[in-house]
Amino acid sequence: MQNDNIYIKYFTVACMLFSLPFIIHGNYYFDDVYRSVYGDGSWHELGRPLADVVTFGLSLNSHVLSDFYPLGTIVAVIFLVYIFVLVMNSGFSINKPYALFPLPLLFISPVFMQNMSYRYDSTAMIMALAIAIASFYFSFSKGWKTTVTGILMLIASLSLYQPCANIFLGLAATNLIVKVKESNNEKIKQMVLDCAVFSISFILYFIFVVKLFSLGGSRAAFINPSQIFESLSYVFLSTYSIYALLLTGYIKVAYIALSALALLSGALYYIKERPSLLAVSSFIVRFILCLTLLFFSIIGTSFLVVEGITDIRVMVGMSSVVFFLTVCSTRFFPPKITLTTCSIASMLFISLSFQYSNALKSQRSFELSLISNVAMDVNYGRDGTVFISGTMPTAPVVRTSIRAMPFIGRIVPPSPPWVSRRLAVAEGISTAENSWSGDNVDIISTICEDNLRPETSNPLYDVYHLKRGILVYFKGTGSICL
Repeated sequence: MQNDNIYIKYFTVACMLFSLPFIIHGNYYFDDVYRSVYGDGSWHELGRPLADVVTFGLSLNSHVLSDFYPLGTIVAVIFLVYIFVLVMNSGFSINKPYALFPLPLLFISPVFMQNMSYRYDSTAMIMALAIAIASFYFSFSKGWKTTVTGILMLIASLSLYQPCANIFLGLAATNLIVKVKESNNEKIKQMVLDCAVFSISFILYFIFVVKLFSLGGSRAAFINPSQIFESLSYVFLSTYSIYALLLTGYIKVAYIALSALALLSGALYYIKERPSLLAVSSFIVRFILCLTLLFFSIIGTSFLVVEGITDIRVMVGMSSVVFFLTVCSTRFFPPKITLTTCSIASMLFISLSFQYSNALKSQRSFELSLISNVAMDVNYGRDGTVFISGTMPTAPVVRTSIRAMPFIGRIVPPSPPWVSRRLAVAEGISTAENSWSGDNVDIISTICEDNLRPETSNPLYDVYHLKRGILVYFKGTGSICL
């Protein structure tokens, strides 16, 4: 019981520390601005009907979103910790420190920081991750009842936020090398069974959720089969570019150290056991399969859909790589050393979450101050429609954060026009255009061709008064006619 208490305390403290900066700051992140102004959810159109159920449920009505943040995040994190404890106490996981202490690293991850940034979406995303993790441990562990439960759980995860289901594959990859799930099956057989559960769940979700209810929208459009290899290549390069941004400073050192420890652990095991040629061959096959599953846990089905990798938030499965390295590194460590190793890895990402959240707060505050100035320049839109183009400038404080951690720049981009327009409405410019498009190319062309001069101009934005309305152009990426 005392050991169980240590696990529970570690799960709780680690997950809450990672969540704390998001709970404290609670910035409006991209879609949040639109949802806060118009009260619209409509996640079912993206194939996530359970996200509607959860989010509108917390809004206490069925048609207008209310800002209940941070209640949803707190409830979801508590639910995640409960899932970890359930997996441990119900005997679904190997009851060893190397299999239990790394569990929070499936959540405490740089790639999940963007998911945590959404005030409205984060609740469903965290719950989807928790349910997908539980689904893996239920799958073919204690008979057909738990397996059916695992399939239903994975369908639920897909119906909350599809990319989180990919963590299932990352856990299956880890279990191929080092057993983390309690099961009597051989490792390769267990992988085949787990992959069958994943495939069945995905097919059932596609038939009974996406197709039956005509959900999914444009993001459900698939590429031509002839484009698969080209799409895989593109997705691989996108994954590599994200890793290149992330692996800097002490995080790069930690990744190298974990990789070295994992290799050393494997070498010591095989030196000690002196395995046969057949056993070595089996390990090589399992290792290749493991790397393949880890790759697909990162990209999921993004290579099959036209939209591809929309952003870092869909690469949730990338956290399973750290989980895999940590499990492999610590399987022969004493419990206290395992806890220390996992705590160091967690603290690196927790520190990054604070840095990122502070940068995001600074960027949003900077943008709101600009919008406030614009509101006065355009008389709050009383003189006609206000068109907004150009990208917001990057706040000086954020530039410093990006120099320290380039990865932050990837998930704290300055607001594009479609976000700035919602910020304008939120600040009282009621006549700001309600468009999802980029720059107003036709208006910009007229300004540049006629060599028009702005009524208001400063290093950050220009304001043009035209016959059809007012154009505000933010200079984050340069002047209007460059």
